Amino acid sequence: MSFSWHPHEAYYVPVPENRDEALAIVAGFKPVLENEKVQKIGQNLKFDISILRWYDVIVKGPLFDTMMAHYLIQPDMRHGMDLLAETYLNYVPVSIEA
Repeated sequence: MSFSWHPHEAYYVPVPENRDEALAIVAGFKPVLENEKVQKIGQNLKFDISILRWYDVIVKGPLFDTMMAHYLIQPDMRHGMDLLAETYLNYVPVSIEA
């Protein structure tokens, strides 16, 4: 899981394959993810929300999906995060392999 609360500050929390260990880690984020007053902004939120359901988290609150927003303004382009970062921010993300 990765997240950020402040500009230029982000965190990555690895979630292990072991379901019991993963549930324990994800449970720590549940109060924020299920809080209806906290806006969630992300890339491809539909996917993230469906995965979090497997960990007994029901995401609530206002949502803003950057992939969906980009689709609405540029339907003929691809909408992956790397392409969006390169196109709009002049930033080449570090590959997941790195």
